Amino acid sequence: MKFWSLVIFVILFILSILFVFISLKEDTIKIGLLYSKTGTMAASEDIIAKMVNFDVENINNSGGILGKKIEIIEYDGKSNPKEFAKGANYLSSKGVKTIFGCWTSASRKAVKPIIEKNNMILFYPLQYEGVEESKNIVYLGMTPNQQINQTLSYIKNNIGDDIYIVGSNYIYPRVVDAYIKEFSKLIGMNRLDSHYIILGDINFKEIVKDIKVKKPSAIINTINGDSNIAFFKELEKQNISSKDIPVFSTSIDEVMVKKISSKLKNNSLDGNYATWSYFNSIDTKENIELKNKLKKRYGDDFILTDAGYSISIGINLFKRAIIASKNQNVDEILYNLKMDSLNTLEGIVYLHKNNHLYKNVKIGKLENNNFKIVHSTKILSKPQPYPMIKSKEYWKKLEVELYKSWGNSWQEKSKMKALR
Repeated sequence: MKFWSLVIFVILFILSILFVFISLKEDTIKIGLLYSKTGTMAASEDIIAKMVNFDVENINNSGGILGKKIEIIEYDGKSNPKEFAKGANYLSSKGVKTIFGCWTSASRKAVKPIIEKNNMILFYPLQYEGVEESKNIVYLGMTPNQQINQTLSYIKNNIGDDIYIVGSNYIYPRVVDAYIKEFSKLIGMNRLDSHYIILGDINFKEIVKDIKVKKPSAIINTINGDSNIAFFKELEKQNISSKDIPVFSTSIDEVMVKKISSKLKNNSLDGNYATWSYFNSIDTKENIELKNKLKKRYGDDFILTDAGYSISIGINLFKRAIIASKNQNVDEILYNLKMDSLNTLEGIVYLHKNNHLYKNVKIGKLENNNFKIVHSTKILSKPQPYPMIKSKEYWKKLEVELYKSWGNSWQEKSKMKALR
């Protein structure tokens, strides 16, 4: 009898120690950092990791949230949607309720059902093609109507009516093209043609020849990744300068500008444009101070881009929602996210009921390979993941058709590379 009493005592003692250990472990706010540390997207997604770590360090050094430090649990998605799905399941098993990350639409779509099933939150930082809503995803980037409306209107008002589209053959450019086709008709512009290349392709000779023949007022560039280098090199080779036909890019940020221009004979992309909500060149005291802190933390070569700043907005919205909720209940956090607004370097932002941000949209023109802001919205742009120019059913059907045409994939399969 004494033996069994001793056994029960030992078991209870061990359980009490485990309870204390678990309680101590829960004395942190766990968040997941899900991004590509390796693979083809690693260089792009690195900025997500840097900005999450930077903001969390600042929050923790200031006492944390509600007296608790934030604990980051990382998972390498390895530039592979299937690995991202594994990562979401892994983070859930570790007690994580909120994840920051994903870059490509393929990775987001792989993670989405897991996030929803486990009632988690994903803060997604990229501009994307829309045609999606989820109560469990906070979409921090621009929708097509936010990015494209301002781009086309600027071209029409300042350059001309004729546009030519060049893009990579995956979901984001193709949905954007469909939107451009409809919106350009609405405002009296001419979409002369559109051409799509396999992700990673470098052969633009015939496309650029066609551009020379058709002489558009401007080119809309929805190419992603290093194919941009080949595209701008071919424009240079065939003597098409930004003075002749400027290029308006939807996916090129300051880091990519630096990479492309280093491969050109004149080392310059000056005279071309991009549309974002944040530009590194924003000339305010607050932005200069932020950039100096980031350079001190990560080195003088660090460049803050729209995606990096968007994930930072997500961290700060999350912090404020936790404080308002006074706990880590997902439903309460989501509710309080929608009750809040945040004054940012982009301007004031807040969530629409569809979990996308109202955004201030800016157009930058390259001068000395830096974006000079030449246009900014005067009022917040409303997010429309399903643009009202066509029915919701139309956009859903388009996405399904594209998915099936690529063999149940979100991009043309040949030479596959994970892209947004």
